[in-house]
Amino acid sequence: MTPRRLSERLAGLPVLRDSALLHHAAYQARVLLQRRHLTVRLDTNNRCNLRCRMCYFSLPELDRAPRRELTLPEFRALAAAAFPRARRVFLSCAYEPLLSPIFDDALADLAASGVPET
Repeated sequence: MTPRRLSERLAGLPVLRDSALLHHAAYQARVLLQRRHLTVRLDTNNRCNLRCRMCYFSLPELDRAPRRELTLPEFRALAAAAFPRARRVFLSCAYEPLLSPIFDDALADLAASGVPET
């Protein structure tokens, strides 16, 4: 018997209804997560608009570093390679993602990709 059929049969029992639905949702999540095992963390730029005293990005050496930004074709190439197997995607690790000119498009692509945890 499939979990969906089991949850349908148990749905009529008030005491078991919620636990059956919970079991079904957990089963579906487990199947999905077995196919998606990667965690992707990437920065779309290397800039920050703040100079917090406790942050290592306030160091002068890092402030003088050449500015780099991921282009939209580069991001889409990374997304095509990694997102179908990704369970989680983070569009920021250390830098400020909102300073990236492609952030809106990257966020829209991420939303359309079907990654379970974003």
